[in-house]
Amino acid sequence: MSFLQYGGFANTFNSNENEKVNEIINNVERIIFKDIPSIKEFRTDTLLNIQKIIIQLALKKPGETSHGKLANYLNISSSKVQRIFEVLEQSGMIFSVKPFSKSRNKYIRAAWKYYFIMPSIQNAIHSKYGTIKEEAKGILLETAVAFGLFKIVKNNSLFLTLMYDKNKQTNVDFLINDIANDNVIPIECGFKKNKKQLLNAIKRYKAKHGILVTDSNIIEVKEQIITIPYHFFLMI
Repeated sequence: MSFLQYGGFANTFNSNENEKVNEIINNVERIIFKDIPSIKEFRTDTLLNIQKIIIQLALKKPGETSHGKLANYLNISSSKVQRIFEVLEQSGMIFSVKPFSKSRNKYIRAAWKYYFIMPSIQNAIHSKYGTIKEEAKGILLETAVAFGLFKIVKNNSLFLTLMYDKNKQTNVDFLINDIANDNVIPIECGFKKNKKQLLNAIKRYKAKHGILVTDSNIIEVKEQIITIPYHFFLMI
């Protein structure tokens, strides 16, 4: 759990929790107010809105992010919110996961999901601006798994696409579209997870297998499900 909370910043290894949180927050603010202006010129009020958007992303559960709702909250245009998300992705702080489609070039009309590149950013913002709850462990794990999958797909971008499951009946956390083998791989992650949703997704998408990343002690293959201990997955 400590790795999920602070593992993304090696320079905080010997620091206490407050020092770790402050160091990570300082890194985030450095990206907002120094690095992002070097990517795209923004006014100071826009940089402050970027900070507010990052805090909002960190404090909510991972899920679809509506540009329109954020625009209303910040009293700015949806197009400006879109430009902010584009530059946040360019800065390397976040990445997007799109709703599932069999075509890699077409997406259904639905909001995208956004994840931080490391759960320690989310944890630090929670510690400073929100409240750390028991469910936060699952949120941090989902962020870590999302980034692990993002790296795998990025290195195999000609053949794999990372998406999320929009269907309410299956509703697993992630879907990898394996274009080369015409196969969809449903992926579920979390603590104390059962296999019901994953089995439903395997059936719905006619998948060859699914992957469950959870607090298991061993790697196991059973009922078309590959169970992977989360601490092992995080080493990928």
